[in-house]
Amino acid sequence: MEWFTDRQWMKKKINSDGYYNMKYCENLNLFLDFAYSNETAVDRRVTKHGRIVYEIKCPCFKCQNVFYSSREKVHKHLLKNGFMDNYTTWHAHGETSIHEVGQSSNTMEVDADADDDYDNGYRRMVQQMKDKIVRLEEEKEIERLEKEKERAEKLAMMEQIEENTVTNAQMKHQIEFLLKNIPKNSSAS
Repeated sequence: MEWFTDRQWMKKKINSDGYYNMKYCENLNLFLDFAYSNETAVDRRVTKHGRIVYEIKCPCFKCQNVFYSSREKVHKHLLKNGFMDNYTTWHAHGETSIHEVGQSSNTMEVDADADDDYDNGYRRMVQQMKDKIVRLEEEKEIERLEKEKERAEKLAMMEQIEENTVTNAQMKHQIEFLLKNIPKNSSAS
């Protein structure tokens, strides 16, 4: 459990030979396990294709806990960029205690309610915007497909009329289609 209480490993990404530090890599995976084990830290959403995606805030030096990313992407970012400075209490990943080097296993509780309320409200707002964008894109796609289908039906109808190969059933369908699409308030001039 030393990895959890002594966070010095977070600053030692590269060893003296210039390679990734094995302890950093092992502890990085333990950090990700910890973050994904806390429901409050994991953003669960459903893509427009129905796939469930689980993401956490990326604590890398570049993302600074602003952007949500998949486990794999956070792992890559932390290998490439390292952790953001002074991120010793993992507040964005479900931790509510301060751990310092040499501190006993008794931890001091931090009142994170204000940050949590802001964070949860912000997360909800961002998710609502994402959902709205997805819905708008889906509505536009449905509308485009309906127009494309209507255009194809009109072209097929015109081709049949030109070839004079319309059966009674097809003629009935075409008349119903035309009646449905002709404005009701049109008057003959």
